[in-house]
Amino acid sequence: MAHIKLENVDLSIPIFDYNSQSLRRELIKSSIGGNIETTGAISRVHVLRNVSLEIKNGETVGIVGHNGAGKSSFLRLLSGIYIPTSGHCSIEGDILSIISLADGLEPSLSGRENIYRVGLMRGYDLGFLREHEEHIVAFSELNDFIDLPVRTYSSGMHLRLIFSVIASVNMDILLLDEFFAAGDAAFRSKAKARIDEMIDDAKIFVFASHSMDLIKQYCNRVFLFNKGNVEEIDKSDLN
Repeated sequence: MAHIKLENVDLSIPIFDYNSQSLRRELIKSSIGGNIETTGAISRVHVLRNVSLEIKNGETVGIVGHNGAGKSSFLRLLSGIYIPTSGHCSIEGDILSIISLADGLEPSLSGRENIYRVGLMRGYDLGFLREHEEHIVAFSELNDFIDLPVRTYSSGMHLRLIFSVIASVNMDILLLDEFFAAGDAAFRSKAKARIDEMIDDAKIFVFASHSMDLIKQYCNRVFLFNKGNVEEIDKSDLN
């Protein structure tokens, strides 16, 4: 069984050197809806405010809201990257998060070596990685590039490699921040088909997206994020 429960959760993230750069300050404020608080020399983004919700086994949940509303931070909270500033977050089940595909590669290592680096950083078993190494290589379609340093890769090749590692496992809880969209049309289609399989196998699926059509397609519950506040809305209200 998988289960997620948040009780009165607040999440604030510190911003260093925020007050010393007025232009950057205004840009940040506009992108997150002015949700910045300053106390003395410390500035923080107040990402979540007194959020309480529960997601049960078998549910598929859509997360919607404008840029900076807290959607990705919420997924990072569920994945354990962020810890609540206050309140309680309880999660049962193994978690697979597809949030930032740009993290984890070491440029000086080969693509094959980075399979192990990325996998171990995400908690995968070494034996599992050895067993699935060639499958991951084949899925990535990097061919001879797999044994070259990833500093020689394009950004699209970076994403292919990381996605191929991440998508090699199924977990109880799948967290997805938009759909994977790197590579040519054929690879994007293959990646989407793999994500569809992972969604079908997951006991809980949480999906943040700006596409209301995809939210309607995949999710049976929807939460609207706005300046740190979270409200459940009816899927029929989505435009």
